[in-house]
Amino acid sequence: MAKKPAVQPKKQVAVRLEYLRQRRRRRRIQLAATVTVVLAAVLFYITGLYGTSIALLGDAMDTIAIALQPGTGWPAKTAMVSVLDAKPVTGGFLVLGDTDLALYSNHGNQLRRIQHGFARPAISVGNTRFCLYSRTGSELRIENRSRTLYTKNFEQPIVAAEMGKDNSVGVLTRSARYTGELMVYDRQFNEVFHWYATDNEGTPYLLNFAPNSKKVAVGCLAPADGVMGLKVQILDTTKDKPLSLVELPSCQGYRLHWFSDSTLFVMTDQFCVLLDDKGKEKARYSYNGRTLVTADVSGKNAALLFKDGGVVLLDEKLNPTAELQSPKTTKVVLSGKQAYTIQENQVQCFATDGKLVGSQFFDHEVSTLVQAESMMVFYGSTVDMLRLTEPEQPEE
Repeated sequence: MAKKPAVQPKKQVAVRLEYLRQRRRRRRIQLAATVTVVLAAVLFYITGLYGTSIALLGDAMDTIAIALQPGTGWPAKTAMVSVLDAKPVTGGFLVLGDTDLALYSNHGNQLRRIQHGFARPAISVGNTRFCLYSRTGSELRIENRSRTLYTKNFEQPIVAAEMGKDNSVGVLTRSARYTGELMVYDRQFNEVFHWYATDNEGTPYLLNFAPNSKKVAVGCLAPADGVMGLKVQILDTTKDKPLSLVELPSCQGYRLHWFSDSTLFVMTDQFCVLLDDKGKEKARYSYNGRTLVTADVSGKNAALLFKDGGVVLLDEKLNPTAELQSPKTTKVVLSGKQAYTIQENQVQCFATDGKLVGSQFFDHEVSTLVQAESMMVFYGSTVDMLRLTEPEQPEE
């Protein structure tokens, strides 16, 4: 007599069904992605846009490949003794170390690792691409998430490089005949704009693109009568003449950041100021003699860390919304409407009104944070998702 087949437990059947559903879902996504890419390629070819759009297809295919690749999860080892910088990129984030750069997906996969060998490495991120260069060096590399796109060696040392949201790139260099030069390249790395700085503007060293990737601000060192000063040149890469030149005497510029296409945030060692694109001052926040240690900007908000341990949060009009007191804070990171302070092996998160949202302790000293799909934290040689513990509520 034949034996009856064994009946699978309900739990095993449910797991099997869920596996089959996920498998079918992945196949549908892969098929849809393939059809989309093929149709886009045909359309670009028929309309004569093939040459200028092949890079767009490559970026789209990278995005699809990253999204479909299963993740290994967190935490992950970076194999970096120190993290110099970390920035988000579409689908993941970058980690810059002393000798190499690593690119991770939001799912925990290491997508690329680049041995750069630069003495003073720096990165700037656009949308799906980033530039890697050495301050005071001459080599610049334009990378995407899967390969090197362009490399260029400049005749003069690079002072700063900045990528726009449209993946264009601006490169600020020294000059043999002028105080400095700015070259702007489109996403195919064709030069579309060139500006020469003279003694009237000063020596350029700060650079930032507006969100529209057309306007660009250049900060120039401009001493007068033996006193250090800052001049800010506002340019439009579609126009021949500069939009404005703003003089900020008796200060040193630290950072430029566009709050919008028409509003520029300028951070100095003595104050912060908002300028419109015509150079008119809209708002100012003075430090009143306090020493600025570090700061961060996100969207239209800023966070300032002073030597006395105070952290001041500013809104889009430079009005203080809160001041935090934490003498052990070594770094502040701003993301959206939340400010994160790093104190050795602890991270604390605050709302813009100064209310504590949560905190987390780590086994090693925390080096930095980066906002990817989730907030990521770097400690020791490890990167992991930040998992905040909410503060205990006082008993009533």
